[in-house]
Amino acid sequence: MKKILLILLLISIVNQYKCQNFELAPDEYFKNKNYLNAFVGYKMLFHEEPKKINLLKKIGNCILKSNIDRNKASKYFIDYLKVKPKDKEVWISLCNSYLYGYQFNQAREAIDNYILNNGKNKKLIISKLNQIETVEKLYNSNYNISIKNLGNKVNSSNMETCPFIDVNEKFIVYCSNKEGSKGHLQLNGSYNSDLYISRYNGMFFQKNKSLKTLNSTNNERIIGIDEKGSFIYYKSENQFIKSTNPIIMQAKKRGFNYKKKQTYRDLNIDSKIIVNYLYLNDEHNKCFISGKEHNEKNKAKIYELKKLPNGKWGNAKQTQEINLAGNNISPYFHKETNTLYFASDNELGMGGYDIYKSTYNFNSKSWSSPKNMGYPVNSPYNENNISFNHEGNRAFISSIRPGGVGDYDIYQLDFLDKRVNKAVFIVEIINQKNDKKIFDAEIEIFNDHNILIGQYLPNNISGNFSLILERGNYKLNCIVDGKTLLKKELTVSDFDTKKENKKLKLLIEQ
Repeated sequence: MKKILLILLLISIVNQYKCQNFELAPDEYFKNKNYLNAFVGYKMLFHEEPKKINLLKKIGNCILKSNIDRNKASKYFIDYLKVKPKDKEVWISLCNSYLYGYQFNQAREAIDNYILNNGKNKKLIISKLNQIETVEKLYNSNYNISIKNLGNKVNSSNMETCPFIDVNEKFIVYCSNKEGSKGHLQLNGSYNSDLYISRYNGMFFQKNKSLKTLNSTNNERIIGIDEKGSFIYYKSENQFIKSTNPIIMQAKKRGFNYKKKQTYRDLNIDSKIIVNYLYLNDEHNKCFISGKEHNEKNKAKIYELKKLPNGKWGNAKQTQEINLAGNNISPYFHKETNTLYFASDNELGMGGYDIYKSTYNFNSKSWSSPKNMGYPVNSPYNENNISFNHEGNRAFISSIRPGGVGDYDIYQLDFLDKRVNKAVFIVEIINQKNDKKIFDAEIEIFNDHNILIGQYLPNNISGNFSLILERGNYKLNCIVDGKTLLKKELTVSDFDTKKENKKLKLLIEQ
């Protein structure tokens, strides 16, 4: 009997120890900003002790601070508020969670309940109601833009950020802290980020490759690119050594890789401005930077620099017309449209950092008022930078969206109101037996849904066919005397649409 009592006592002590250990661990994870591990820990504790209602609040806060779907926090806040409706601050957290799911009426109801439960912070109430109205307006802005996740060849279950495409759309460079990187594991459970490149074949992006010669155990972060992607600029930050202004590194493109890294001090502004992003034109005589002066109280601003006749850079001049209240970062100038794109965390956005644009007028020598690009470019999450192809009809951002591969993913934006380039194929059909051109043939084109989209006859004089097709996958049937003598799959890439004409010879047996 004594042995049984002793065993039961030991089991009780072990269980108490387990509970104490688990209760401490999630708090430590949360303190170190490892919100996913904290989330798992709190859920385990709640499963063991469902009467500890405060754990629901902690679970919701983990989701709201993490980079997963923050709208899912609402479930836990609702269950918590059923028991403790007087906890005013949780109504505000519930409102924030609803905004991530674009549930505007529910967000307003959460503010109403905050007021009903004696919430008296008028400034907060007005701020939240204004935020709901702003996000709703930008969400319903009806821009004709499609958005597509670049998939697991580029994205991972971790964080992919700072995408920069070269203007010819041959490749994209970006940062990732996915497992297998050179970077050390940080206290928040994430690895330091490395630099990666993914090649574009005209239809899709290929498997990413690490820029090994640039990466280290430090945290590498791309801060800019020049117009043609000939150079990238990045910082390498050591998490154990605090530095207010890490050195800017420059790397030169070699094939589909970046090598020959060196420190970049040409701008000669390190002593005045802490640069966090930069963009150089192709001639390297104009540069936009974002950064803040050596004072933590200052907000990040956008500056323009021009190269002087003596080959040195002039002073950095703040672009007053562009800079909004708050931080303004990651300038990107699109030369074809004279438009400067940048990110700002001012109160006029959807939340966090949003992308804005401003166009330069050479006649008035002034910038237009910055305009928020709305949804789907922006969201309540952070959109920190954007980069465009040469035509300006395609761009790339990093964001969190439903159905993503993991954390922050890289997305492709297609601006559907812009002119769509089409490929022109000059097709000739040749009799394989006598090597002569066939003049009485017909071509049928089907799209990838097997729907007939065109029937073509040859030119009476040349005997050639002219096919004009958008990017996509097609099926081509060659018909002679009512019989289909050839079936061929035809892929039209983005690169095909940029060529003047593409010749195609089809051989058939007649």
